[in-house]
Amino acid sequence: MRKIIVATTGLMLVGALSAGVVSTASAATINFSGDARARFYYQDNYGSPLTLGANGVNRPDTSQTFWQSRVRLVFKIETKGGAYAVGRFRLLDSYPKGWDNGAGGAAGWSANGATANDSTSPSTASIRADIGYVGLPLGPVTIEAGTGVNTMDEFFRADNFYNFIRGKYTGGNTTVQLFMEKFSEYQQTGTVTSIDAKTGLAVSKTIIDDNYTSDDDVNHYGLRLIQKFNNSWQLDTTLFVLDNQQNNDGNTGFGWTGVVTGKINDVSVIVGGAYKSSDYMKYEGSLDDNGYGIYAGVNVPIGIASVSAVVGGTFNGYLASGDFGGDGQEPYVPFIMLSNASSTEVIGMLNTGIRLGSATGDAWFVNVAPSVKISDKLTLTGECTYAQVDVNMKNKSNLSLWEVGGIASYAVTDGAKISALLGYLNIEDSDNQPLGFGLALDLAF
Repeated sequence: MRKIIVATTGLMLVGALSAGVVSTASAATINFSGDARARFYYQDNYGSPLTLGANGVNRPDTSQTFWQSRVRLVFKIETKGGAYAVGRFRLLDSYPKGWDNGAGGAAGWSANGATANDSTSPSTASIRADIGYVGLPLGPVTIEAGTGVNTMDEFFRADNFYNFIRGKYTGGNTTVQLFMEKFSEYQQTGTVTSIDAKTGLAVSKTIIDDNYTSDDDVNHYGLRLIQKFNNSWQLDTTLFVLDNQQNNDGNTGFGWTGVVTGKINDVSVIVGGAYKSSDYMKYEGSLDDNGYGIYAGVNVPIGIASVSAVVGGTFNGYLASGDFGGDGQEPYVPFIMLSNASSTEVIGMLNTGIRLGSATGDAWFVNVAPSVKISDKLTLTGECTYAQVDVNMKNKSNLSLWEVGGIASYAVTDGAKISALLGYLNIEDSDNQPLGFGLALDLAF
């Protein structure tokens, strides 16, 4: 992280020479950080459909390779009085289709080298911002508002970008956060197509509104508590309220998530759970039922090695978020092929998009992952996961999945590492099984 002290001097009220010159000065502290990467992907049998269900078991015979790269720059500007602004820029983000002459993202590749996409679309612009918010400390309470990521337990939901306002109190070992997130502003008129969670088929729905004259929104309210009990044990729990005023069938849904982490001697322990009411589930396109899930795991050190083991289940159509099993769960649950973790995460590079759980019923899983630190620079990790998923509520037919994968991570220098990933996912009764390989150079600064 680099710190720059910027002094800003303004000359104001320049009048007659006899009146003199009035100047004002203020100082701000600017902290820069960020990350960058270049990655190569090989994906075999990754083609659609990406979801499990009555019509989504078999996968077509496909094969593709592509490159992806980007640079992100994060800054925090803090005034002398303690107020601050946070922002993040993404530069030439070529995901998801890589260096393909700009068709898949902001940067392409041609005979003349990298080509910039001049599109004004936020998702394809060569330089775009995805985080920007301000903060104001008022004693033990901090108020923040703007656009950014409100990170929660990945078992409940993936990290996404929202317009938000939140207040955070910190005192001793207790942190309390009250927030509101804007999921959707107004209600658009037209036809919306979504995937029916029960059948896996596309469904079109006509939404009727009065041309933005009614303020029909989707708001998300939450109260989060982080409580540290000693040097190792911690409770992180959140209660959510979903206020959906749209689609002519507005409803209020509730959700809860909680995770306890700690240590028993040298053994790390994690226990987590989540719940979503039927209205919350319907908003996400799941079953009209109260869904919930639980999991528990340990990580046991053995000399230069360690072994993690996690077991869990989901019920009544509950699906763990796409980020569950990504880097955020280290040193637990390192899925390589399952889930749909953010492309930010190294473990998420090879994911197939099949989230843990069943959109039409129940599921359970067990994951075992040994890891060994060969040297100060080289770490090897293997993993094996078995899951059983309901794919049809009528006859309760079950589908078995298992995956094996490995990661070799080498720290080239301080702040830079190379990772190689290999994974295979076996889907019961599927004609073609997904196989993935990835090579990544990731930098953090």
